[in-house]
Amino acid sequence: MVDKQNVPTSFDNGIDSTENLSNDFQSLLDNGKSSDVTLLVGGGHFGEVKEFRAHRLVLTTRSEVFAAMFDHSDTKEAQEGRVEISDVSADVFEQFLRFIYTGKADQLERFGLDLFSLSDKV
Repeated sequence: MVDKQNVPTSFDNGIDSTENLSNDFQSLLDNGKSSDVTLLVGGGHFGEVKEFRAHRLVLTTRSEVFAAMFDHSDTKEAQEGRVEISDVSADVFEQFLRFIYTGKADQLERFGLDLFSLSDKV
């Protein structure tokens, strides 16, 4: 039988678990492990197309637009696991993905207005 007086009531051991979670999700984005979506971003006057590997679960949890896109199996994107986004630069989208995965936006001075505009679309 477990002595309830010796069972910890919290896991506060001095580690910032929110920061760890954010870092873990950044690693997941960076290494693409178990990714199941390819995002092709840029092109035209936005420069070269860049490919990003991502995870449906993260995208659909954090974005209503991605949820609508992937939660319906009859969409082209859901069937192919591939999304083409041509109305934003790859640099801006990379920062947007970072925010989706980690909740952090480090380069607001450089990309703030573009990120704000993109957030209305996605």
